[in-house]
Parts: sequence; C-alpha cells; structure tokens
Amino acid sequence: MNQKTANQILNQVRQTYDQIAADFSATRNYNWPEIEGLVKEVEPGDRVLDLGCGPGFMARELSRRGVRVISVDAHVSAETRQYSMKCVGVDIDQ
Repeated sequence: MNQKTANQILNQVRQTYDQIAADFSATRNYNWPEIEGLVKEVEPGDRVLDLGCGPGFMARELSRRGVRVISVDAHVSAETRQYSMKCVGVDIDQ
C-alpha cells in the first residue's frame, strides 16, 4: 500500500472514531468477554502493550491485577483521553 492510500485510510478511521467516540465510550462500562479471557492469561508483574486501546478498559483491568501496561492508540481525541484519565484511570499515549 502506498503512503497516500495509508494516510487516506487513517484519516477516515480518525473521522469515524471522532464521530462515535463519546457514545462508544459511554456504552462500554463493562468488560467484554474477550477482555476477561485475556486478563486470566497474564500474571502480576507481566508487561503488556495494549495497541488500539481505545478508552483503556483492558489496561484498567490488567493494572488492577498487577500487570504493567502501556496503552497506545493511533487516534485519541481530547475528549476520550480526558474520559480515560477520569473514569478509567488510564493515560493513553498517541
């Protein structure tokens, strides 16, 4: 894929996420079954890189269990980052 096409796709993803971010985060105040399954596979002290972390729900659950987590998302709006820090307790790198 050439750089122009990659940038177009990334911009479309950013625009779409900006449109749905607040509603998405507001309706995700429970853990998905996939998160619960993954959380059971790691041990306290393990290190996890959470790519595409969104508002940081997985990072929160892993951190509660003593796992060291770095959360990264390609596009995090200021609103989502503020929500993550206040409600989830996770700071997200972009």
